[in-house]
Amino acid sequence: VGSNLAAGTVGYRPGPMSAGSDAFRLMVKGKQTHGASPWSGVDPIVIASDIVSSVQTLVSRETDIVREPAVISVGIFKGGTRYNIIPATVELVGTLRTSTEEQRQHLMQRFTELATFTAKAMGGEAEVVWEANGYPPVVNNEELTTKMAPTLARVAGIENTKLIERSMGGEDFSYF
Repeated sequence: VGSNLAAGTVGYRPGPMSAGSDAFRLMVKGKQTHGASPWSGVDPIVIASDIVSSVQTLVSRETDIVREPAVISVGIFKGGTRYNIIPATVELVGTLRTSTEEQRQHLMQRFTELATFTAKAMGGEAEVVWEANGYPPVVNNEELTTKMAPTLARVAGIENTKLIERSMGGEDFSYF
């Protein structure tokens, strides 16, 4: 099920099909101060920016993405109410996409460690909350999928049946 195929087209893939998907919420706490005297506070925007940059190394330097792809993306970066006030808090919301349960647990732990230790090193605090309803990756039975591919082609028509690439999209099909 996806919007990347034309209506009437059946896509299939033996083995890993889509990524596991988890959402996180990261609250970074600093100390509010006036923008004219940043030394009087702790800037959570600077801390959160450092965290966003640093978490990318969890994928690029700690993950064998050739064998098991992974993605960490921040989709919301929210903080502040005035142009001249350094806020007390910043909120980040994003997603983690993983290929295996082991990789998922490792990256969740490392993300949490990196965020909390970075904030602490910069004089602030960070709390990471992982949503409880993440989705495991979809991994199709390779033997069954290969065996059923000719039936798919016969039913949908060979011109409407195609082997598709693995995706880092996440969904609930892993529960089916």
